Amino acid sequence: MTQALDQQAVQRVARLARLRLTGDEAAKAGTQLQAILGYFERLSTLDLSGVEPMATPIQTGAPLAADELGPVIDRAAFMAMAPDHDGVFLKVPKVMAEGSA
Repeated sequence: MTQALDQQAVQRVARLARLRLTGDEAAKAGTQLQAILGYFERLSTLDLSGVEPMATPIQTGAPLAADELGPVIDRAAFMAMAPDHDGVFLKVPKVMAEGSA
């Protein structure tokens, strides 16, 4: 960026970021902002044709393990562990009143 940031622009950015900067802090922030804008200017000169846009630079999504059948508990043993059942289904307390959606 060829144009230097003036103190008014630095203070405006600081206000947008909810920062209160002293004169020395504003001068330092101005230098840092100028360097950051310089990096963006350098990036804008790169040829990115053919490069797919990304939402994040890292791969998200955990690798999934294959589904495999494990040990199965016998129905009678499972029902024996349940606090209440009718022999086929587990009985649980109501969590919604009648007529509620």
